[in-house]
Amino acid sequence: MNLKIITMHAMHNPGSIFQAYAIQQYLSRGNNTELIDYRPSYFYTESNRIKFLIKKLLYFRVYSSRSRKFDGFIKDNFILTQKVTAYDELKNQHFKADAFVVGSDQLWNSDFECGKDDAYVLAFTDKPKISYATSVGKQSMNAFEIERLSNTLKDFVAVSVREERTACQLEKLINKKVKWVCDPVFLLEKDDYIKFVRKTDIMSEPYVMVYLSEASDMLTEIVGRFKEKGYRIILFGGFTKRCDCDYHIKDAGPIEFLSYIYNAEYVISSSFHATAFCHIFHKKFATLLPKSNSERIMSLLRLSGLEDRAVRDSFNSDDMVKEVDWKSVDSRIRNHITESKIFLDMSVEEAGRKVSE
Repeated sequence: MNLKIITMHAMHNPGSIFQAYAIQQYLSRGNNTELIDYRPSYFYTESNRIKFLIKKLLYFRVYSSRSRKFDGFIKDNFILTQKVTAYDELKNQHFKADAFVVGSDQLWNSDFECGKDDAYVLAFTDKPKISYATSVGKQSMNAFEIERLSNTLKDFVAVSVREERTACQLEKLINKKVKWVCDPVFLLEKDDYIKFVRKTDIMSEPYVMVYLSEASDMLTEIVGRFKEKGYRIILFGGFTKRCDCDYHIKDAGPIEFLSYIYNAEYVISSSFHATAFCHIFHKKFATLLPKSNSERIMSLLRLSGLEDRAVRDSFNSDDMVKEVDWKSVDSRIRNHITESKIFLDMSVEEAGRKVSE
């Protein structure tokens, strides 16, 4: 099968990078795959063009260094089509493909520009369509999302999403089975990621990694508890300090993202993919739930039985540092991963039958 995959593969965000890497790697086992190199302008403006330009000027060297790392990873590890920068241009492409796959990430979340982009409901093709682990990202869909998805997903060969609640909601809308599946990063094995891991001098002493958590009294208190225990604090990403830290890594790329998680004693984040890689690498962690779009994180934590690692309005420092029964966690998520692989494999087979009809 010749498969074309469309997802948010080129944003300078490590979660987006590795979910795209994982789905292409998995589907390439037995298929010819290419990621559609779709890069609309909103990928790089962070939802506010003026603020983006100001930050880029203020932190030009950091932006340049980070961009080189992300672009280098994409060049070395992805198989891409010709670059496309606008939806109208995408519609006029004549892709040589038997079927198209969209997913995962928050491609259907209309709080972001991608959730309003017809590219991510595959409106540009009449070939067989598959959705894999595409995310709405929140507990309930708004009227725009309901109307749009109910009108566009009915002609998909197979539909799957990353949140259990979204699967139930969509099934009622489109009158078709919607499968709850794992994020693509779980389709690969730990060793598939360890090959990217590096170690630096900064990692020579025990440290706690802080990633994608907004400044707050809660974060300050949590970080303070770890500093009292003698841990170094490494703040990862962002351009301004959000907590007291020993090192602030501003220009990190995808490889650094994996490396700092893998070598950490503990990870504090508000990130779905940081939480996911803590599961994969068996790292103790706390996830400070974001005010919005936290359903994707909670869906994973409910599955793994680690809901107590979600921090809302308060936290128990004893719970945060207790050991995790990773054997039990792996057992809980293994069946879900297996079912997800079966779904994706069968969806591709069904798309193949549609092609031959």
